Amino acid sequence: MIEPLLQVESLSKRFGALRAADEISLGVAEGELHALIGPNGAGKTTLLDLLCGLTEADCGSITFQGRSVGSMSMEARARLGLVRSFQVTSVFPTLTVEENLVLAVMAAQGGNFGCWSPPLDDVQLLQPARELLTRVDLIQKSALPAAALSHGERRQLEVGMVLATAPRMLLLDEPMAGLGPGGTVQLTRMIQGLKGSVTILLVEHDMPSVFTLADRITVLVRGRVAATGSPQEIRHDPAVQEAYLGRGDDA
Repeated sequence: MIEPLLQVESLSKRFGALRAADEISLGVAEGELHALIGPNGAGKTTLLDLLCGLTEADCGSITFQGRSVGSMSMEARARLGLVRSFQVTSVFPTLTVEENLVLAVMAAQGGNFGCWSPPLDDVQLLQPARELLTRVDLIQKSALPAAALSHGERRQLEVGMVLATAPRMLLLDEPMAGLGPGGTVQLTRMIQGLKGSVTILLVEHDMPSVFTLADRITVLVRGRVAATGSPQEIRHDPAVQEAYLGRGDDA
């Protein structure tokens, strides 16, 4: 049996009397897009906080690439390739989209921001930046200032800046939040294009996007795993319908 890229066993976290994570166990396979859904307060963001190292677990284990990472810092986990989107430097609104990606590539390569030669003249930075622009579907917007991007396009740029770090696994927390229908469709298409090239754990409330993108889905309810399965299995699970999706929901 192939070992999951990420394995979580009996992970728990309490905040006073609240059990935000209650003995959560799940595995995410290499190359998989695994969605994490559940009602508000189910513990989804807490789980991402535990995985990236922002929050320390009370008990349980996190194994990434066969290595225990539960005691590691956020930075150490990111260096191993377990990256959450907000761990990347914020977008620079006055710089162009391409310039933002060039700087992200430079930072990932350990470049010196005070270097003598302009980074936009460096093909070793420009080429990977343009490849990233294509991956996140922003190549046509490369010359625009980042401030001119729509909310959804800015999300795409932020994902591109994360990808500059060459993550092995990407933790995405509600990327569709605040987007209109058009932005949601565009961002869903972009994430679809990343599938297979990077493992993704996606927390998302937009159910059409989840069922379009996910290979497998884990449902959290009150900090516990209520079910894990394929989109089809989750859609028709009576317990899930009762706890979260709502009976008769065709999301």
